[in-house]
Amino acid sequence: MLSSVRISLVMWKNDHMDTPADTTDGLAGPASTASGSAVPDVREYDQDVEQPAAAPPRPVEVYLPPTGYRLDQLVASFLASADFSPNTADAYRGDLRLFLRWCTERALDPLTLGMPEIQVFGKAMQTTPSERTGKVRTERTVARILNAISSFYTYLGNAGAMHYHPAAKAARPKYDRRYSNTRSLTEPQARGMCVLAPTAAPGPWPRLCAQLTMHLMVDLGARVTEICNLDVDDIGYRADSSGAEFRVITLRMKGNKIRVRPIPVPLAPLLDAWLAQRIADPGETALLVDRDGARITRYQVDYLVTTLAAAAGVPDPQQITPHSTRHAFNTIAKARGASLEQRQHALAHASADTTALYDHTNDSLASDPAHLVAAATFTPPASSTSSSPMSNND
Repeated sequence: MLSSVRISLVMWKNDHMDTPADTTDGLAGPASTASGSAVPDVREYDQDVEQPAAAPPRPVEVYLPPTGYRLDQLVASFLASADFSPNTADAYRGDLRLFLRWCTERALDPLTLGMPEIQVFGKAMQTTPSERTGKVRTERTVARILNAISSFYTYLGNAGAMHYHPAAKAARPKYDRRYSNTRSLTEPQARGMCVLAPTAAPGPWPRLCAQLTMHLMVDLGARVTEICNLDVDDIGYRADSSGAEFRVITLRMKGNKIRVRPIPVPLAPLLDAWLAQRIADPGETALLVDRDGARITRYQVDYLVTTLAAAAGVPDPQQITPHSTRHAFNTIAKARGASLEQRQHALAHASADTTALYDHTNDSLASDPAHLVAAATFTPPASSTSSSPMSNND
């Protein structure tokens, strides 16, 4: 008995640029296979196949190039790596989106690029302003983007989608690893921002939430993402080795590290007052929520910090970021006797050199010999109306 069975046959297009962009996972770019030269186009045809009517149709086996996956599928698989924290995956997603858009605008197939194209892309990142900030990217930022692209090509090689690594030897911008452009805060500046938080916070912020957010960042040195990701259940109690009971907060840090930090005694009444007033959306587990009951975002925290810095009279407040409060924690803790090892553990730095960098940024300013030389050669400002002693040659 003959039955009509619909069978999918894979046909190949000759011109892959005619394929519409695939925006799966938010990444725009031409759909492509691992071969980089053709994109499968599935078309259906009716054919009469002689087989028993009761038997289900069997899939037709067709040959695909190595892996057989489209570019968007490879990107999604790369970003789904269990090794990536949500923040790392988001950063890689943004870097890949930037790279794939650059390729699309130049009709380049990312799976057939060589090292020259990667280096041209890197130069473009150095010379074109960021769409988000409007500023030219720093060498450190461009190096980070290129490292993300290199990690993606490493994955493609491991997945069998490519047999060479175009970004492995591509030049990265050189930058001073001992330099940090993060502005720190002095102890009086940090205290002033915390004091002003309830009254000077932007509109979306509940008074106590703004105050608690600032204290958690300054007093614990927590990163902005760690603060935003806090849940109510992250508050608890724990006894230390001496048997003393402490109220604690669990921070989920960069690199999937977890730190259980004590809630300082002066901070406990503020935390309890906020928990009593906290009004969140049904099912919202966030510790810190805005006036609409939604979890606060890093952009809200960034604006909060800049606003409070201006209110506290901090010079150039637009340069103060949430990371400035992390530097402030290290500066204040060191000044009050905390050891390098204690500060490294609290900040969850993999290396003490990173913590020492926070020290170097501030200590080198105070100990710079320029102060000694200037004191020895000091002359008062000349009057704008006085004539130069070198102008009279008579």
